[in-house]
Amino acid sequence: MRTDNSVISVIYNSGSGNMFCPALLFLGILCSVANAYNILAFFPLALGSHIKPFQPLLYELARRGHNVTELSSFPPPEGLDNYKYIPVPHLFSNTNTVQWRNKSYPTLIKMYHSLCLQEAEKVLRHPDIQTFIQTDQSHFDAIIIEGSFCSESFIALGHKYGAPVINFQPLGYWPTNYFLFGNLLSPASVPDHRLHTGTQMDFLARLDSLWFTLADFFLTFTSYYPKQELLMDKYFKYKGSNTRHSMKEMLRNISMTFVEHDIAIGVPQPLPPNIVFTGGMHIKSAKPLPPDLDKYISEAPDGVIFFSFGTNVKFANMPPYVLKAFLDAFGKIKQKILWKTDVDVEVPPNVLVRKWFPQTDILGHKNCRLFITHGGIHSAMEAGYHGVPVVMMPGFWDQFQNVLLMQEKGLGKVIGMDSVNADIIVEAVEEVLGDETYAANAKRVSSIMRSSPMSSLEKGVYWTEYVILHNGAHFLKPASTRLSLVQFLCLDILLVVVFVLVAILFLLVKSVNKLCCRTRRKDKTE
Repeated sequence: MRTDNSVISVIYNSGSGNMFCPALLFLGILCSVANAYNILAFFPLALGSHIKPFQPLLYELARRGHNVTELSSFPPPEGLDNYKYIPVPHLFSNTNTVQWRNKSYPTLIKMYHSLCLQEAEKVLRHPDIQTFIQTDQSHFDAIIIEGSFCSESFIALGHKYGAPVINFQPLGYWPTNYFLFGNLLSPASVPDHRLHTGTQMDFLARLDSLWFTLADFFLTFTSYYPKQELLMDKYFKYKGSNTRHSMKEMLRNISMTFVEHDIAIGVPQPLPPNIVFTGGMHIKSAKPLPPDLDKYISEAPDGVIFFSFGTNVKFANMPPYVLKAFLDAFGKIKQKILWKTDVDVEVPPNVLVRKWFPQTDILGHKNCRLFITHGGIHSAMEAGYHGVPVVMMPGFWDQFQNVLLMQEKGLGKVIGMDSVNADIIVEAVEEVLGDETYAANAKRVSSIMRSSPMSSLEKGVYWTEYVILHNGAHFLKPASTRLSLVQFLCLDILLVVVFVLVAILFLLVKSVNKLCCRTRRKDKTE
């Protein structure tokens, strides 16, 4: 609690003859008192693409007067006196996840679980992390973690500091996580974000969705969560750690989950109050470009195409024919092309290659006609926000669903990595650029995203402060957070009903048989 005494002094002395004015003094106190909360953001395992939407929220909380402590491998872009950054080494392996794209569902889930457990242990056993966990005695009013992505064991920090936990979920609908948060949805209407399907699911797609959900639940609850809990017990040792509840119980007790999702380009979902969509907290209006880049784009007579596969999908991890296909295609396209890549190759004269471009500022330029993307969630949101149509080639994970959803909404065309060639790329680019429907749909989605009554960043700030103000705001959580899967699906009730019906049927059959036997005996006697 902070009180600006100078404001009170001015009000006190402003009265006639320095007379004490209780009403004005009270008003001054109300206006000048603010709650400065202490917030810990614990992200030692976060990927660069995952932390991208989180840091703007942390910075905005600090800008509004809260004391923010961030532990991560990615320093914030700007410094504030009340923003403490604790650097830790970036230890997450550079895994070739593109090779995951054609794996069976159980194999895909097991590969993800194995990667998570490996990387989580690598981070947690680091001396700097262990020193922080075991010795830090700070007071925090809220703990923010990425508890839905490889970091479930980090939930122990809520117990260590006796503070409510806010969870960042970097991807869309995740049934096992949503179940713990009280919001398991039907796989027939809302597919898991890892599935290669949109919202238009036929019988086989719904069967596929159900099969994936069942496999994920079984492998997560029987293998992955118990192993994450072992990591928690091994590495989260602090005074009083022996009194904490199970990891699953603490995950159920998370106060609020922010999901990197926007229904303008994603799947509409019913949500309980403890889950909030905050997709695109990092997106801002386009800023002026550097003079040389602005000149290059502005003077392009046919506009420019921006081409980027983000930070995690690299050409080095793709089959060689993919790079050749794009190089051959670019030589047949009349537009200028800005290509963000670290690949060192000879390119056609209409292509400008750099290792980094200000992506959102380029997409916001009036002469940017098209975005060629891998369909990562941040790129998808930026394209939607700035109203730029897309040609998409997904590489792995949620990208397949992202691109199918955008294609469903008429924002662009999807091309497949396994069958791509120069002609397919050129055909897709020419179709999207030549048909004004795509641009019109992109502008419509942009209008939807921009016309929300509260921006994602404002929602993030509001609900963070709300959770702290109300000591965790646990009244927001539905009763389903306290139910087992058997209870949630009413399987116990169905079992009892089936048992009763079978018992009644058995007794009925037995009675009929008994009656028939009596009748037969009576007939024989007569």
